[in-house]
Amino acid sequence: MPVKFGHPLLALGIAAVVVIAACVSQTSEETPTETIGSSFSVGIHPYEVNGTHFVNFTVTLNGTTFGPYTLEGKVGGDVPLKEGILLYAGYPNETSKPTEFLLVEKSGRVVWRKRFPGFTEFWASTEGKGIFVKQGSRNPRINPVLYLVDMETGRIVLSRELPGGGRVGDIVLRDGAIYLATSTGYVHMVEDDKLRLVYFDSLSGAQVSAELHLAATEEYVAVAYRFTNGSGERKGLCLFTPELERLACRELEKRPSGVKIEGNTVYVISPTGSVPYPIEALTDTGQGDNQRSPTGGTTMFACPPSLRILKRTTEDTEYYTHFTLQTGNRTVNVTLKGPDGKRMCTPEGVLVYTYYPGESTGGEGVFFDHNLSILWERELPAIPSGYQNGSIVLVLSDEYIPQGCVYFLDPLSGEETFQFCPDEYKFYITDVKVVGEEVYIAGASLFSGDAFIYALRGNETKKVFVASAGEHLLGVRVRLRVSGEYIRVTYGLSGWTGEADVFGHCVFRRDDLSVVECTG
Repeated sequence: MPVKFGHPLLALGIAAVVVIAACVSQTSEETPTETIGSSFSVGIHPYEVNGTHFVNFTVTLNGTTFGPYTLEGKVGGDVPLKEGILLYAGYPNETSKPTEFLLVEKSGRVVWRKRFPGFTEFWASTEGKGIFVKQGSRNPRINPVLYLVDMETGRIVLSRELPGGGRVGDIVLRDGAIYLATSTGYVHMVEDDKLRLVYFDSLSGAQVSAELHLAATEEYVAVAYRFTNGSGERKGLCLFTPELERLACRELEKRPSGVKIEGNTVYVISPTGSVPYPIEALTDTGQGDNQRSPTGGTTMFACPPSLRILKRTTEDTEYYTHFTLQTGNRTVNVTLKGPDGKRMCTPEGVLVYTYYPGESTGGEGVFFDHNLSILWERELPAIPSGYQNGSIVLVLSDEYIPQGCVYFLDPLSGEETFQFCPDEYKFYITDVKVVGEEVYIAGASLFSGDAFIYALRGNETKKVFVASAGEHLLGVRVRLRVSGEYIRVTYGLSGWTGEADVFGHCVFRRDDLSVVECTG
């Protein structure tokens, strides 16, 4: 079962859950605990000097008092850990002011002192590392930051900004991977130096509050959530693979107060009990398709409510599309060559681009950060189809070109980080899935009528046959679902004569692409 971390301490809004402790007590003036194996108490005394706030701490352990220890901040508290006693002070809900932490061992010696630039919460200590989160905000959008701190030295061993803004509402640790859910509707996974994220839902408007609950096993990650503001409410459950490939989402009738995964069932806990959701039923209902992500898992991110994007097409000797972007008091105008245009929002910013209807060849694109500063502009090799695993995915695929291709662009630089063109003649690409470091591509040859999936792992490429209509194709639908050990493919192939249409599904083993079953 995963290690799950609890909700923030009220004393400072700082989350503190100790992996080795049975519970963590609320800090007031004194906090008894048995975590460090001895009876102790902490005295907390706030004071002010010339407009600057401080907190004095005294620690009494086995009848001996140590201190005082002084930290800057309006409010303070303590968390007992196996490494010692972690003292903290800061300014609740003031993102621009610092938070200080100080670790004191049982002898009273100061092990280390750490100052974070902003409202920062301690979540847990595990395997010698402390998990800290500098909270962000929803409006204006400020990204939270995850820190891993060596508890012996206080050295930051990992610092990772979490795109998408908002506040972290729940954290789960599973097999070295850290999963975080944020108030702007993202689940993030941080593992070593890798960051993955997926959008699940959100509520636009001002004064949005979020209740978020995460669970994780070897095969699944689940988030149960509730977003509210003065005008509405959204409650839901979403299920993902460990690599954050979305499997299903559905609405909830009751307000969730927790979520857990046992075997092949997700249980959503509410004040009146728990409701079981069999995973097979969740993934087969098609509920995931009514969200903002299309089938296949490519994530389409909601643009910030404060951002307005207008477009106008003009014609001279050439077609041009004029975009006007507005946020706050800032307005930016840009004109791109092409008869029509669209936008795509990502955690890093927004892409506006042009294209030629009926064709998959690209037009021009300009990428703005969230402050509407231009990061790059370039011609695009294909039409953007979505955002996966930190990249903008572009797909070149139509009946007038001899070969389809897939491209990945780095959102911050606009540079191509990946390109692959299947070796089948007139291969029409219908689905692209990125799962960890693996890329899966599905489609069929319009010339031969044969459908295939490609699996790319580093420098290795595998191709497996799915089905065939036996003639030229007029219609192609091949969709992928990748989860755990298996790849499920659903397909529909329509031939020229209309007499050779084939439909069905296949299941392959993910490791070697061997066939488990095919029906059709």
